[in-house]
Amino acid sequence: MRPIRSGHAVDALTGAATGLAPGALLVGGPLLGGVVGMPGSALRYVLLSAAVLSGLTAAVAARWPRRVVSLSAAAATRCAATACLLTAVAGWWPSVVVFCTAVVVAAVIGAPALPRHRGTTPWYAGALAGLGAAGAVTGALPDRPGTALAVCGCAGAALLIPAAVGGGGRTAAGTGAVRGVTPGTRGLSASVGAGTTAAVFATQDLHVFRWELVGGSLALSTAVAGGTALGFFTVGAAAASRRRAPSPARPPLLLLALGAAVTACAVAASPWQLTLAFAGVLAVAAGCARSLYAGAVHAGWGMVGAAGGAALWESAGRLVTAGDALVLAALWPVAAAVAWTVRQGRWPGAARHVRHDRKASS
Repeated sequence: MRPIRSGHAVDALTGAATGLAPGALLVGGPLLGGVVGMPGSALRYVLLSAAVLSGLTAAVAARWPRRVVSLSAAAATRCAATACLLTAVAGWWPSVVVFCTAVVVAAVIGAPALPRHRGTTPWYAGALAGLGAAGAVTGALPDRPGTALAVCGCAGAALLIPAAVGGGGRTAAGTGAVRGVTPGTRGLSASVGAGTTAAVFATQDLHVFRWELVGGSLALSTAVAGGTALGFFTVGAAAASRRRAPSPARPPLLLLALGAAVTACAVAASPWQLTLAFAGVLAVAAGCARSLYAGAVHAGWGMVGAAGGAALWESAGRLVTAGDALVLAALWPVAAAVAWTVRQGRWPGAARHVRHDRKASS
């Protein structure tokens, strides 16, 4: 196969694969529980554990001495393709042992690919498109969620084949961003993961318990949300690219927008309003991650934050109503934005570090 040399094409393909396989697991979770033989909450714990394990593995691998562990971009992409195929295996043989083993092993094998993405606009646009496609496939096969998961896993692996063969024509790594990681940026990444994950789980639960929409309705709603978020994100990225230099106020403003979008999910009065609010969450989360240039350490902290957001949603949901629990989850990114603003006021050099990291990564 002829290798793809366009960096933007490689980013779009790898982003789409990232949205397809994990997106199918996330979107099809409520449907897969009955097929696999696991309660929905237990399946969520498996997915979150796999996500945290993948993020921590990527962070450790990025800090490991290069003379011990050294993977090229093509080799890392092959690892990601193998992880997609393992995801397909989890759909082909729906049993508790096979599903859990395949998902956890896929998370570990696919971890070396996390530091290799450059956090570009095509990558996040592809990820949103892949998530929407995963929702469309799952919605088209509501009675066969395992088949839908297998289709998305194989499609994700197929999208990665050109990059795995040609290596993308470059050595795209996140080391430039990793060197500049600070406690403040770790907190921002964790807050993005927390708010987004709480909104994802809340969207699933609200569809089922507030409006009693089951089957493929949730998946089709995710497909619409993913497509709408892709449009929002593309417009926002085009507007941001017109500015010559990134503003230090951009990350906290995006985090405030994320908190507002999560709150909009909590107060949605109809399914279509919830879908539109969820699209806003996805678009703003992609914009936050793009502005932070989420390398290996950022991705790891984002996944740790995702586990924290899910824990907050599950625990608070037992004490207060679903809407109130989601509002509490929305306070996480808002608090991170306030803390980041205060930190910039006390240590003005933090803003210079962030601008320097973005220039080095571009």
